[in-house]
Amino acid sequence: MKFPNSQRQRLNAIAVIIAALFAVMMFLAEAWLGASVSGPDDPGAGNLLARRWGFSLAASFAVALALLYFRQRDLLVRIFLLLSTVGLAFIFDPRAFQHAVPQGIWIPFILALALTSLPWALLVLVASIAVLFAAYPLAYSPPFTFSTSLIIGSLLVLDRIVKHNLMSDLMEANRNLLDSKSSLHESEQRYRQLSEQSPIPMVVFSPEGYVLRVNKAWEKLWGTTFEKARRYNVFEDPQVIQAGIPPLLQRILAGEKVDLPILGYDFSRNPNARLYQGKCWIRAVAYAVFDEQGKALEVVVLQEDITERVKAEDQIRHLAYFDPLTQLANRRLLMDRLEHAMASSARTQRFGALLMLDLDHFKALNDTQGHDIGDQLLIEVARRLSAVVREGDTVSRLGGDEYVVVLEELSNDEELAATQAERVAEKVHEAIRQPYRLKHDTMEYRCSTSVGVVLYRGKDLSPDALLKQADIALYQAKASGRNAIRFYNPEMQAAIDARMMVEQALNGALERDEFELHYQPQVNRSGTLIGAEALLRWRSETLGNVPPNRFIPLLEDNWQILQVGQWVLETACRQLAEWANDPATAGLQVAVNVSARQFQHRDFVDQVKEALKTHGVEPSRLKLELTESVVLNDVDLIVGKMRQIDALGVCFSMDDFGTGYSSLSYLKRLPLEQLKIDRSFVRDIATDPNDAAIIRAILALSESLDIHTVAEGVETEAQFEFLLANGCQAFQGWLFGKPVSSEEFTAYVRQGALALGA
Repeated sequence: MKFPNSQRQRLNAIAVIIAALFAVMMFLAEAWLGASVSGPDDPGAGNLLARRWGFSLAASFAVALALLYFRQRDLLVRIFLLLSTVGLAFIFDPRAFQHAVPQGIWIPFILALALTSLPWALLVLVASIAVLFAAYPLAYSPPFTFSTSLIIGSLLVLDRIVKHNLMSDLMEANRNLLDSKSSLHESEQRYRQLSEQSPIPMVVFSPEGYVLRVNKAWEKLWGTTFEKARRYNVFEDPQVIQAGIPPLLQRILAGEKVDLPILGYDFSRNPNARLYQGKCWIRAVAYAVFDEQGKALEVVVLQEDITERVKAEDQIRHLAYFDPLTQLANRRLLMDRLEHAMASSARTQRFGALLMLDLDHFKALNDTQGHDIGDQLLIEVARRLSAVVREGDTVSRLGGDEYVVVLEELSNDEELAATQAERVAEKVHEAIRQPYRLKHDTMEYRCSTSVGVVLYRGKDLSPDALLKQADIALYQAKASGRNAIRFYNPEMQAAIDARMMVEQALNGALERDEFELHYQPQVNRSGTLIGAEALLRWRSETLGNVPPNRFIPLLEDNWQILQVGQWVLETACRQLAEWANDPATAGLQVAVNVSARQFQHRDFVDQVKEALKTHGVEPSRLKLELTESVVLNDVDLIVGKMRQIDALGVCFSMDDFGTGYSSLSYLKRLPLEQLKIDRSFVRDIATDPNDAAIIRAILALSESLDIHTVAEGVETEAQFEFLLANGCQAFQGWLFGKPVSSEEFTAYVRQGALALGA
């Protein structure tokens, strides 16, 4: 039978109470027995009663106390005490011993000596002697013998129960303790084995920072052994101190699991380390191990080699912010650094500068030698640019052959800052102008660059606006003939803005029917009307009447000239068809301007055929005016197309003759019917001898080649007289009529208003 601790405590208290109750009962019983035997008048009876009560009470309490406080056993001593007790009883009163044995008075003593501990046996011996003295006068008294035996026996049985529970609990607790110790030992062994075999590097150190143990993965990572590491104190490592790890120890010892700062270590000098190639990045997490009282025993640090992850992140970051070909800053990083530079300029009130440049004629090298050679040039240019700027400046590649340089901390005086920026631009110019060795050092190449420069101070403009201004300055440098340096000009900005407005308005203008043709009369030497030139006009819904020199170049640049040029050809043929039905206009010839891109289009010959066929126009009534730029590229192809169209009956006129790259060789090859003298020569013929000489030469050349001539821009009688005197055959200009709509032109012709001087 087993009792819990609370029940065991109550049981011990009950034993004391029982002992006291039995002592009282014994006292009453003995008093009654004494009175019945001796009588109330016997004085010896009272003394006997007192002795009986005192010794019985002492014996009872001795038994109870022994039951409560003594638990050890010693079998040899118990046997000795048993024999000693029996022997003493026989010596003191053989007669009482003789009578006591048969009555069973010694049975409780024998049981006590057999079942209890050494201290308990000593007390029982004393109690036995006391009982013998008390029982001597009543040695023949069975009641006393019975009561004493009953008291002692009952207490011994109760002690045995309590003793059994205590011993069972003690043995069970001992077994549990042994099992716990065994399990703890096995757990520690498994933990150590797992830690030792774990692929995660682990180091355990004391709260003072000294290494207690490490695993094999840690030794492999660091290229050392525990014997060497145990002398190491982690809190004395300069890199650990600099990273601010020691202050984190308080959080770790407080029970917090702490992610330590990522540290980089150089293993290049340690051939035993796992990463012999160079720097290794270590991530670690630390936590403390505590005992039952909450005291920190050790700190466990689990480490992770994140070198590959760090390298991958660095590579991703590099790709995000750097040009993969030249390793220069890309547009994203440029914008970030430019914003910081402008913020710094706002604080210091010092100027900075933005240089934008590209390589002149780079496309030709790329197309003829291949992209690999072009890439070699771009890489070398990047190297030279980085070499000529200061360390704090930024060199960036926006794409293609376009680079940007950000200069910071120039003077706070604008003029001086401009001088400093120009000096850097000249260095860039000179560095790029040096010869390049390309194609595995077998090819020497020289190139130049155009540079646009803009100054900035503060954050009045956004980085995008600043780049736009630099781009405009670069455009100015290119427009000036390339290989030049130009600063941003606000007037150019206004021109660019106006150009953008025109470009936006041009989108959809043809669909909105905003274009129309005006016709300017052409007359012969007698002033008779022989035809007209069809001139394109644009009446924009948003911009109103836009001059031709503002929108026609944009049509060329945006390739919209193909659609608009086709519309002009169709409209002119439609007008010729209408005039053919009117006797006043039936003999007129219409000249249509054709751009180089339109003429070079592969379907242009078919478009001319279709327009003539659709509107039923006599081909000889249509004249196509070409500029000299048309025949600059692939003369054979151009001549072939012209001959196909000439075979249809359509004639050609060379427009703006003398202003381009005139060549006598192609004049004799081209099927030209007419040369048109540009208005720039006609304007000053009366005052400029050079212009007069040029016109005489053109007229003489055309006569020798049997080609007719027409002079445009004739506005005065003096001009007309000079041209007439030198053999010019046809004339066009405000002297004979300004460009008007087809309705007005037709009405004037019918009224005879289109005449000399009209």
